[in-house]
Amino acid sequence: MSTTGMAYATGGNDTALSPIRSDERIQALDVVRGFALFGIFLMNVEWFSRATAEIDNGMPTNVHGIDYFVGWLIYTFVRGKFWTMFSLLFGMGFAVMLGRAERAGRDFVVPYLRRIAGLALFGIAHFILLWTGDILFSYAVGATALMVLFYAPPLPILIVVAVSLMLGLALDVDALSGLAICLSVVGMASIFLRGHTDIAKGKLEFSLVSPLLIAIGAGLIAVGASQHMLMPQFLGGIAIVGAWLAARFREPVASRTWRLGSFLYLAPFLALALSSLFAIAQPQLRPTITAERLADARKEQRELAADVRAETAVMTGNSYTAAVRYRARNFAKDASSNFGFGVIVLGMFLIGTWFVQSGVMADTAGHLPLFRRMVWYGLPVGLGLSLISSAISVSNHPDPVVDWSYQAAVGLQMIGNLPACLGYVGMIVLLLHSQGVGRRIAVLAPAGRMALTNYLTQTLLQSLFFHGYFLGHWGLPRSQQVIFVLIVYAAQVVFSHWWLSKFRYGPMEWLWRAITYWQWPPMRRAATA
Repeated sequence: MSTTGMAYATGGNDTALSPIRSDERIQALDVVRGFALFGIFLMNVEWFSRATAEIDNGMPTNVHGIDYFVGWLIYTFVRGKFWTMFSLLFGMGFAVMLGRAERAGRDFVVPYLRRIAGLALFGIAHFILLWTGDILFSYAVGATALMVLFYAPPLPILIVVAVSLMLGLALDVDALSGLAICLSVVGMASIFLRGHTDIAKGKLEFSLVSPLLIAIGAGLIAVGASQHMLMPQFLGGIAIVGAWLAARFREPVASRTWRLGSFLYLAPFLALALSSLFAIAQPQLRPTITAERLADARKEQRELAADVRAETAVMTGNSYTAAVRYRARNFAKDASSNFGFGVIVLGMFLIGTWFVQSGVMADTAGHLPLFRRMVWYGLPVGLGLSLISSAISVSNHPDPVVDWSYQAAVGLQMIGNLPACLGYVGMIVLLLHSQGVGRRIAVLAPAGRMALTNYLTQTLLQSLFFHGYFLGHWGLPRSQQVIFVLIVYAAQVVFSHWWLSKFRYGPMEWLWRAITYWQWPPMRRAATA
């Protein structure tokens, strides 16, 4: 969820810590957030009527007709485009709060850490009490990484990395190993972004991150070659290319944020797509399927099938308590994946930060040429890659070890999600500045201002509607799921207009601000007159 709206009020000489005033808001962010909320809803609704254990398997293979067509449209034009948009907005919110705090001369770190803690608590409660597909906790992880990136000195990062890695290996705890890898990436990103270790040798200037990336890339290539694994080799190659990019594109400093963010997001998906496409084109170079790997693959398939059966049984059952217990167990299991995903969303956070720090979002009217380029280049490239991806495969039909076609398709789609997301944002901004009916998209702004409340309300309603402990519409066809989304979202837009005519914040936004600023913000509009 976006943190836009977190800020210090800066009117006059008053530097008191307080939430952002309504007249200080950037309307474009609220409208984009409202639009993203709709896209998230369209994507998420499927996973209240289908086991989330299958979330990496693409479209189900047993749907036909209108349900297949609707599912294909959402898979191609929605999947992955809107959580990236929310991540972009989160980074914008970080920059808004940082900028206002600096102008007010107030501390930024402590209230923002409280905000992250509040988001993490919301995410944990959301996951355990309502739905295993929560993203809020992952955003809290990414937001913490963002703070480390901007503020933490290198030595503490290295110490935590070393301790986490040793404990993870010694205790065989994936979460600790994941934390170490995540912090290693964040540490190198910090070196590049802040430039504290830039090196000059005669006419040669480069960042210390370049030799580090070369060493890591060479190590990955060596490990991948020895284990006959393509993915590490391609990831190592991309790391070496990243070393060149870090040296070649160090300047201007103001552009480092979006360049670093783009690399963090794209690198793993480029490695996935390239290694899979290479395996398809060169079958003789695919990893050897040993008896051990075959046994591991079959074991994973059995475990996945068992997870799907277990989740389906719990979510179609009539016991809410059993559902809570099931989700609580899975929260601990998913901890390690949050660190990896946190690095990916960190990349989007950084791109969003650049949009605000560069002044683009504060003056959208003055940057319309940029938004036009985002539409004219972002949408054809992003949606084109998604169409190619869907033409290759939309469902995972695993062979004994890996379905190379589906892996290639996923990699291409994830790469395309970044330009498509930027294209969608550009489209919304251009509509806001148009003179025709497109300007009416501003009607989404109140829903965007209450994004956290509306997001959690969507989850609550879906949980009650689809799960067996209340109405039990599990397995509802995809086309009918879309009708459900349209009705609920339209009601949320109307409700948001009504609520904000009487109150300053949505209920959950009010609570989140109370945690952030450690005081009860005035809620009713009359109380702030």
